[in-house]
Amino acid sequence: MNITKLKKEQDFINIKKDDTIIVKWNEYWCKHHFNKKDKYHKSIQLYRIVENKKSHNEIICSMTKNRNNHYFNWKMYLNNTSQALEVYKVE
Repeated sequence: MNITKLKKEQDFINIKKDDTIIVKWNEYWCKHHFNKKDKYHKSIQLYRIVENKKSHNEIICSMTKNRNNHYFNWKMYLNNTSQALEVYKVE
């Protein structure tokens, strides 16, 4: 298993359907995505890629235990304006 930190635009462009990524979120994001049922919030989330919308600088992710999709704008991440602190690809 290889875990690679995504740091460049090309890293995100190369992501394809069914790839797996790990995102480390900041405290603000965690507070707003608090799991009331389990009474905790996770700063690290595992996602499966549903689609890479390269023309929108966005990847659509799905959490492994949840059917809801999460839209992640990787351009914001690269410009340091995202709530994501770190993103890794798992191979």
